[in-house]
Amino acid sequence: MVNSVSFWLVIVVVLSLFLVLNVALRYRRDRRRSRVPGQNLPARTFDARLLAPRLLEVRQDYLACLHDHSLSIVRRRNRLAEARERLAELEYFREHTGGGEHLHLSNSKV
Repeated sequence: MVNSVSFWLVIVVVLSLFLVLNVALRYRRDRRRSRVPGQNLPARTFDARLLAPRLLEVRQDYLACLHDHSLSIVRRRNRLAEARERLAELEYFREHTGGGEHLHLSNSKV
């Protein structure tokens, strides 16, 4: 029976069928996972009423708007510098320069 050509032909057909089905099912599963949830929802328009005042300002004087933006960056940098200074003033972050307060592991004997 193992020496029969029809036996090996059946084995090859079964393995080929298994391989084709496995690839097809994996392809369907990957396509299903790649879909964006809510992809079939009805389209909504963009409401620009909230942006209209800012757009009007930019249209009237775009250089002033650029200037306002650069000031906000400077203010942000100043806030960060001030926060660093405040943290440095806290006792937890101060350096202790008192005699013998630091433990030196290289000189200690265990």
